[in-house]
Amino acid sequence: MASMFARVRVVAYLIATLAVSGTLVGTVCAQAPVFITQWGSLGSGTGQFNQPGGIAVDADGNVYVSDLYNSRIQKFTNTGAYLAQWPMHGSFEGPAGIAIDTGGNLYVADLFQNHVEKYSTGGSFIAQWSTSGTLNGAFRSPSGVAVDAAGDVYVTEVGNIRIQALTGDGAHLSDWGTTGGGDGQFESPYGLAVGPAGNVYVSDISNHRIQTFTKTGAFVGKWGSLGTGDGQFNAPYGVASDAFGDVFVTDRGNHRIQMFTSSGLFVAKWGGLGNGNGQFQAPTGIAVDRAGNVFVADAGANRIQKFGAAPTPVRATSWGRLKRLYH
Repeated sequence: MASMFARVRVVAYLIATLAVSGTLVGTVCAQAPVFITQWGSLGSGTGQFNQPGGIAVDADGNVYVSDLYNSRIQKFTNTGAYLAQWPMHGSFEGPAGIAIDTGGNLYVADLFQNHVEKYSTGGSFIAQWSTSGTLNGAFRSPSGVAVDAAGDVYVTEVGNIRIQALTGDGAHLSDWGTTGGGDGQFESPYGLAVGPAGNVYVSDISNHRIQTFTKTGAFVGKWGSLGTGDGQFNAPYGVASDAFGDVFVTDRGNHRIQMFTSSGLFVAKWGGLGNGNGQFQAPTGIAVDRAGNVFVADAGANRIQKFGAAPTPVRATSWGRLKRLYH
């Protein structure tokens, strides 16, 4: 009983402290993930890259990387052992964003050919959504792709300055976005991710921010501005979300990764310009596996870096979160 009252006092103290500060969102722990391993180098051989861009991890922990200028997807174990590739100088010209649905299907946005292709995670071709243009279901420079728990697919289009939502068979569901700096507007939308609650996070490169939407495109929130401070960006590219709803962003121009809560509260950062372990040269894609390990496509260094699961930050984002922390 005494222990229970002690936990209640701790929760009450945190709520009171945060309320005095004018917000019910706070951060106490902000440790960055620890470097585990890296693989890759410049080239066209197996396990080499020429501008790795998108990255995704399947349910078994296998890692898929879009190798932009080698026009292929490469598949690895979660420790970097090469497994397979497809296709080189085949149907791809500019594979960029990639995502995997719960059924094990792989979706690839081809930036240069204005289409999205669907494969099995073994590399078998399933379908291609290939209409080029501005109509519903057509694409102009699709860059990022993400899939929600229901199997619906979201695609960012740099050329059309919009987001499209489609079924897993390519049927148009909705779209949103126009050019500008207002809420729900974009200047070069690129990466995107779907959180466990269903919200869609989009990197707005030239506006140096992340925007959040419902799955139907209703604006939810935004964070970020141009700069080098915590929570600021210089061309944010890739976006990923973990099982807790935390959001990871590759801050390409600042050569670092930043981690946030689902509402945009800064949690942690790591990186800096360089070739060493944990350093980056214009990182692009990012993915988080089921164990919380973070994989980053370090495009300028033509390699993949793997980091351990980020320590769960002690933050009071909701009463539910507090109950989980002190139960």
